[in-house]
Amino acid sequence: MSLFKRKILNLIGDRLMTQARVADVIEVSKNFRFIDLESEAFKNIKFNPGEKIQINIGDWQMRTYTPHSLDQELGRLGILAYINGQGPGSKWVSTVKSGDACQIFGPRTSLRLPMKTSSLLLLGDETTIAMAASLRHQFSYSETKYIIEANDPQEVQSVIQDLGLQNVEVFLKSSANTISEEVFQSLHQKALKCEQVLLVGKAESIQHLRGKLKTAGLPLSKIRTKVYWSEGKVGLD
Repeated sequence: MSLFKRKILNLIGDRLMTQARVADVIEVSKNFRFIDLESEAFKNIKFNPGEKIQINIGDWQMRTYTPHSLDQELGRLGILAYINGQGPGSKWVSTVKSGDACQIFGPRTSLRLPMKTSSLLLLGDETTIAMAASLRHQFSYSETKYIIEANDPQEVQSVIQDLGLQNVEVFLKSSANTISEEVFQSLHQKALKCEQVLLVGKAESIQHLRGKLKTAGLPLSKIRTKVYWSEGKVGLD
């Protein structure tokens, strides 16, 4: 976040944010946490799959998360947080506990999902699993498939099982900003049969994939993208 934005938030941030508390934190695995956020305001909000919230993790440092569920009766919004390195966001996820107060902006639009389509294919990484989970609530999709690249596929498989996700393939992530031929072949074959393809996650991987799919003849009109993170950058919205 720029210094200018932080100054603005210092002046008027409290009026823009929803006051909430951390209702529950569940350590799913070494690097994943289920975090339930609770607020009376959540009993009256509208939530659509793929929307985002931003959390003030301290000193108006904002970090963005995709809710995977909303319980309006209890006023609880659920996020799945991934510990990705040693940055401020990962530190907050590692140390936050039940009862902690927090400030939230949103939910609001992040990725505009296609409404008039029967089939979707999502490719991403650990940071996109919550997006995958939220798609289950979009009942206009008769079929949704997922491809997830992960540093630890076994860990991600356990998280997917806890979420009850189906039609998921998990592959070992390439060490470079590319994907393996095995992943691309699976993506390409499924993309040909789906009406819409969502590429979500790391900026460099999305750029590489979009180019390969275009070269392979997939119409760019079928592809939607959303960057969640990039090498050397923090706090992307």
